[in-house]
Amino acid sequence: KKKNKRKKEKEGKRCEGEKITLEAGVEGEFSQLQWYKDGNAIPGANGKNYTINSLNSIDVGNYLLEVTSEKCGNEISSNVAKITLNTNPKFVAQPTPVNSCEGSEVNFTAQTEGTIKGFQWYKGDTKINGANTRDLKIASVKPEDAGNYKLELIGSCGTNLFSNIVTLSVNSTPVITSQPSGKEIFVDEKLTLSVVAENPGGNPNDINYQWNKGGKAISGANQPNFSIDKVTLTDAGKYSVTVTNKCDLSVISNEVEVKVLENKGGPAITSNVDFLDFNGVAIGEKKSEIFKDVITNR
Repeated sequence: KKKNKRKKEKEGKRCEGEKITLEAGVEGEFSQLQWYKDGNAIPGANGKNYTINSLNSIDVGNYLLEVTSEKCGNEISSNVAKITLNTNPKFVAQPTPVNSCEGSEVNFTAQTEGTIKGFQWYKGDTKINGANTRDLKIASVKPEDAGNYKLELIGSCGTNLFSNIVTLSVNSTPVITSQPSGKEIFVDEKLTLSVVAENPGGNPNDINYQWNKGGKAISGANQPNFSIDKVTLTDAGKYSVTVTNKCDLSVISNEVEVKVLENKGGPAITSNVDFLDFNGVAIGEKKSEIFKDVITNR
């Protein structure tokens, strides 16, 4: 009788959707060929070759070909061909947006599945050098780090996948866009000092104000405008305002001086002129004279 020969089948990781063919070299007389997967006969798989047209997860396993010779009364089996699958990458959990404070640590991450050869983080459409892991860490975030980020999964079978775009917001130190200005007013007049500030990278309403006089906080003075309905001489001094956001980042305005002048009864006209002589004015006639003198505040 002729000896039946066998050869080792091709094995290894394959790509999802790929067409593969298992081949066996069989010589000699035989009565039956049967392919097996994980010890179970594959219906209809009775040739020297076995083809899977579109590989998927249910095709993963160990394959062999069994050759039966009734004439010689023997059976032989091929070597085992182990088929594993490189699955396409996918996101189980997408990265999420981050609202951060300047100087804090920021971490982006994602949960993934599939056979992944590599990772690449982007800011906008630009690759971030060295950002080649599942996690992106910024140790001390700066205002210029704010922007849109995304993660690319690099699949082993040439299938790449991008995550959703997520935004990094960086709340930085408040900026005073309009400084308070100094005042010179009289006793009993109303004093109003004002400031205008912005909160870069944060909610415009998330700003706290604290007005100060001589470097000391004024109780209850926590609005952009500070007013005293009727000033007294003791209200004179140097004022400033501290602007703070939720990140506890603050800026202090310029210090301005308020001068309070004493009012001694209001203005009065002092003059030695008893009357003005128009040298006679006819009925219906208009005539004027210039009067000059001194107005003083008594």
